[in-house]
Amino acid sequence: MPQGRANDGHIRLRHLRPRVHSSQDGALRALAEPLGRSHRGHERRAPGPRGRQGRRVRGQDRHLPADRRPPADPAGGPQGSAARGRREARSSGHVDEGSRDRTDRALPSGVTRMCNRLSGRSAVITGASQGLGEALALRLAQEGGAVCLVDVNGPGAAAAAQRIVEQTGQPVISAQADVTQPTEVEAAVGQAVAAFGKLDIMVCNAAILISGATTEFDPDKWRKVIEVNLFGFFVSAQAALRVMERQGSGVIVQINSKSGKKGSAKNSAYAAGKFGGIG
Repeated sequence: MPQGRANDGHIRLRHLRPRVHSSQDGALRALAEPLGRSHRGHERRAPGPRGRQGRRVRGQDRHLPADRRPPADPAGGPQGSAARGRREARSSGHVDEGSRDRTDRALPSGVTRMCNRLSGRSAVITGASQGLGEALALRLAQEGGAVCLVDVNGPGAAAAAQRIVEQTGQPVISAQADVTQPTEVEAAVGQAVAAFGKLDIMVCNAAILISGATTEFDPDKWRKVIEVNLFGFFVSAQAALRVMERQGSGVIVQINSKSGKKGSAKNSAYAAGKFGGIG
């Protein structure tokens, strides 16, 4: 079986290695695309001219050949005036309720939302009380997802979840679990499924870093890094896979590192654990 694949129906196992993206949503694309469509919902096309080419023709004139259409009204005409009026009304906060659409609905103060590309999806993120894990949880919630933040630091995960709720207004919960303890991870995943009804995305982010020269590295600390970074990844993926098998779908993402491919002089345990995740 090819590396990085789980041959279980629609369930796919992917590894996400952090890298510099030219756009803010590069990492999100890795989460959205395995769900069966691109992050924009359609196939990519070759680059072409950007922006509108020529004026937009509405009404009965749109069926006429280009050389038979009446010239554009420099003032915008009645339709242009109406459109400007609607834009001005929206900017001033006075919008006719009959014309209000989803994008015009006011969100609570301080709440931010992006494109709702993950609306209706649910996710569990391990190691989510701070740093990259919290940032990923925030982004998934901004995209409309329901998120469960899992961390060995239970109070820290709860505080991070509350911050994300205040910023997005999305359903975000937390659970305390040590990723090296299968029963705790199973319970956390079960809590998310009970709250959201399903599990679409599992992000295995929990990891620790302990550095030291190989000749002086404490064997117990070396083992601890492997237990969290490699065994913890296995435990988290296994718990998610059991749910996703029953559903017939789901995505598992592992946050990896270039150290897993290149090695690191004073981070041998970290590099070994990340290489194991890739393999």
